[in-house]
Amino acid sequence: MTVGVFMPEGTEAEVCADIARRQAFGKNKYGTTVAENPLSLRAWLVHAFEEALDQAIYLKRAIAEIDAQQARQAGNPEGWHACGNVGMEASDA
Repeated sequence: MTVGVFMPEGTEAEVCADIARRQAFGKNKYGTTVAENPLSLRAWLVHAFEEALDQAIYLKRAIAEIDAQQARQAGNPEGWHACGNVGMEASDA
């Protein structure tokens, strides 16, 4: 039986390359791969949770940047809809 190997293209190929780079970085930084790392399941889950919190911060920051850019284009005051003004009306700014 012959099994073909699927070679990803486009975005999927870029993600595969990102994974390979991240693995090399991690192995260089920590001296081990994820598969070889002896952390407990709970420790892995805590680590993943902390990474998810970081991701939420990055996403919120990006959203705030888009909102501020759109506000500037719409002629709203500088800083409109930035973190401290979320939910404010234009007349409150």
